[in-house]
Amino acid sequence: FFLVAVMLAGGCFAGILGLASFLFHRGDRRSVELAARLVPFNSDYLARLSSYYPERRTLLLQKAEAENPYSEQAWLNLGFDAEFYRRDYSAAERDYLKAADVSHLFLPRWTLVNFYFRRQNEQEFLHWARLALEVTPYSAAPILAEMWVMVPDHASLLGMLPDRPAILQQYFEYLMTTRQYPFTPPVIKRLVSIAPPSQAQLYGVATDIGPALDTMLGAGFGSQALQIWSELSFARWISFPTPTTQHPLTNGDFSRLYGHGFDWFLLNPAGVSLAYV
Repeated sequence: FFLVAVMLAGGCFAGILGLASFLFHRGDRRSVELAARLVPFNSDYLARLSSYYPERRTLLLQKAEAENPYSEQAWLNLGFDAEFYRRDYSAAERDYLKAADVSHLFLPRWTLVNFYFRRQNEQEFLHWARLALEVTPYSAAPILAEMWVMVPDHASLLGMLPDRPAILQQYFEYLMTTRQYPFTPPVIKRLVSIAPPSQAQLYGVATDIGPALDTMLGAGFGSQALQIWSELSFARWISFPTPTTQHPLTNGDFSRLYGHGFDWFLLNPAGVSLAYV
């Protein structure tokens, strides 16, 4: 009898949870309110409910945090409420930091990056920007753009970036997009020093770096393009030597084509075809 009672109770509880989930995902105020009544200990339901009742927002968010103090979203919601509705920046900072303490994932770190950027706190901004870049699974471009605004010094900024090839590749792309060509060679030097030749294609030697060399040569930055070429050659990301005044050709026998920078590139005039024999 006891086992049957436990099974019935478990079934009822599962049914309540299922109904509450259904109501919550309907998304309207009435449904969310009913879901919160059925399962009052669910912090997500309480947080959503707070958006419908501005006058009770802080109280509901505090209750959501109390129900699940290990929820990063509960702390982030509290921080957002403190920063944008109550203008209590100390409380906002405390809550955002608590979110980053309970979760080492990207969102709390990114939230702190933006918070300190808005507060123009350079030291804390840079600290959390680096931590965010260490784990971000998304494009780093927004963080890099904010870092450049906060510290428009390439040497300092490059030194703050983590040793993640993907981040260095994206920083190179950022510099190219913003036409800051003179700053690009040190980025490539660091990139090829931590990523082996087997990963050259993965990090854009043909799709990003090669076309960038063409752009730089066309814009008159031949010296910087030559520096990049030399780094690629030294690290064996490309199989061509660096051209010199004594040996200006890097691919005299046409054994293979990179098609960018100081290599040959092919034109395709009408009626002419190319074949290796």
